[in-house]
Amino acid sequence: MKKNLLLFAMILISSLIQAQVNPEIFGMTNTASGKFFSKIDPLTGSITFISNLISDSSNFYGRTINLKNQVYYSLQDSVVLKFDLSNGQYLETLHIINNPNMYFRGIAYNCHDSTYYGLSVSTVDPHIHVSKINMNTGVVQNISDSIAPSYRQYTATAIDPFNDLFYFETTTNLLITVDLLSGEVLSSVQINLPTNQFFGPLSYNCMNSTLYGLVGNATSGRKLAKIDPLTGDVTIISGSIVAYSIFVNPSTINPAKSLYYFIESDGTLRGVGLNDGELETNVPIVFPTPDPEIHFLNFIYFNECPCDYPLLTDNHIRERILINPNPINDEIIGSL
Repeated sequence: MKKNLLLFAMILISSLIQAQVNPEIFGMTNTASGKFFSKIDPLTGSITFISNLISDSSNFYGRTINLKNQVYYSLQDSVVLKFDLSNGQYLETLHIINNPNMYFRGIAYNCHDSTYYGLSVSTVDPHIHVSKINMNTGVVQNISDSIAPSYRQYTATAIDPFNDLFYFETTTNLLITVDLLSGEVLSSVQINLPTNQFFGPLSYNCMNSTLYGLVGNATSGRKLAKIDPLTGDVTIISGSIVAYSIFVNPSTINPAKSLYYFIESDGTLRGVGLNDGELETNVPIVFPTPDPEIHFLNFIYFNECPCDYPLLTDNHIRERILINPNPINDEIIGSL
């Protein structure tokens, strides 16, 4: 009986793991006439529009997903566009309310405290604050003093929700780590790279607590690497070049497949293995309608940092299966 129960538990766990390996990457398609909430198939590069056209011409400054309420957020110049993940419908445009001469950038959702963090960037003085935004009212509140003179936007931001840490880079190649509970800077280190080389875009892998990015430049090429946020030491993972010029865009990680995704300037979506740094995916991005002015931006893997929320599979919510107590015990209780 015990063996049968254990087998049943393992089948349930296997099914759960398979359900988590959802390849969908969501983002925004920007056209001359507006924007579409979209998704991309990382195996084929095919883009699917999943919302109606949104008449908006503003720029992109970050994105995040809240799986608990099934919403994707696209941070624009002074607003946040919200979309329902379950059906792709546009929900609303939230107007951001910040201090005068401040912009909110680099949004990241912390699934453990249900808070949306980012950076308040001054337009008149060299001041950067870590902030949080209320997604119901749009009000931005600083949680830190001015902690940096600049923010390198194209390397994006990253968050470690389990340890409440927020990462970003400055234009002078500093990697800054901020404690979200206190607003204090835990480390501010020089990224140890040769002159004219860069690290990013930043992506944090919750499965192994590691901060990844591409290292290099458009001339010498780029390789996947990881960085120690306490020392600034960079460890190159790739044995060969995986890209040269990268499109100004964030990166994202599929933790189930251990892949780091980014977009090359030639219009290809590329996925690099986190373990060996080898290029595993290299597909041209294909839009439903050809247009030289069309781009896929602000993309993010739907479950970049797994938390205890319902699973999204094929645009439907599938409840997580809970097994209590541990499957090695005699009694196993399954619930949906």
